[in-house]
Amino acid sequence: LGVRRDLTNDEMLALFKDEPFDFNPGENYRYDNSGYFLLGVIVEKVSGLPFPRYLDERLFKPLGLRSTMYCAARPIVPHRAAGYIVEGGMLLNALPISTNVLGGAGSLCSTVLDLVAWQRAFNAGRVVSAASRDRIRAPGKLNSGEQTSYGFGLGIGELEGHRLFAHGGGVFGFATWLGYYPDDDLTVTVLSNQEDASPKQVGRLISRLVLGMPLPTVADLPVEPGLRSQIVGKYDLNGEAIAITEKDGALWIGRDGAPVRLLYQGNGLFRSRDDVETAFRIETANGVIGLTVLTSGKPAWAKKV
Repeated sequence: LGVRRDLTNDEMLALFKDEPFDFNPGENYRYDNSGYFLLGVIVEKVSGLPFPRYLDERLFKPLGLRSTMYCAARPIVPHRAAGYIVEGGMLLNALPISTNVLGGAGSLCSTVLDLVAWQRAFNAGRVVSAASRDRIRAPGKLNSGEQTSYGFGLGIGELEGHRLFAHGGGVFGFATWLGYYPDDDLTVTVLSNQEDASPKQVGRLISRLVLGMPLPTVADLPVEPGLRSQIVGKYDLNGEAIAITEKDGALWIGRDGAPVRLLYQGNGLFRSRDDVETAFRIETANGVIGLTVLTSGKPAWAKKV
């Protein structure tokens, strides 16, 4: 597999540098790992330092993050967690991946305590200036003037009226989520060495308990055949493909990874089993069937195609 090879920056860039844009700059928004890989390459060019050394000398050591590092596979790291995946009901070792392939898009090892320390340093303007910190937390704006629910590397939303800056991540054998509630000065981070875990859902449930919010009520009602046939199909969410399929009498939604079962709440509303804070409502707008996707940010419309 290519992900196991220690590809150079030039070899990695060659994989996507000639790919066409999905849309013209400013017309739409879609997260893309290649942009963050390219950002890591730019850091090397500007600083004159290898990316791992830059991170260590300019960020980790000055901030006192003793358990955070560029997570190369070859060094022996005490207490390093191994990654796992569940397949066919069995717990298996995850496939290996080269951190050179991840680069600036996700090549770090850390701990919960170090991530909390990182968040405090970021809040205090010790990572970047206060002005840059605030720009990172500001929503992007499209050419149309519409705001996105994403800043510079941070998701922007809310949980029951509590403002939230958050991001999740995942790679073979691991899944993570970190959320910061600025008005409550609360940091919640969840790290799992099981690829199919749901750290975002766990993190939001922890947030609700700490902030004194009621836990969401989640039903699993039977879906009438007519509604099942209406919702099954492919959808376009701002260029992102979503597929809803039926298997063994249940509905499944596929976005970034393996399909996740949908739980029916009644009245055309479904929740994701792996993230009950995310809901999907089947609706018709201007004669077109689609899904309204309800997350911590603003609702998004996915047209059935």
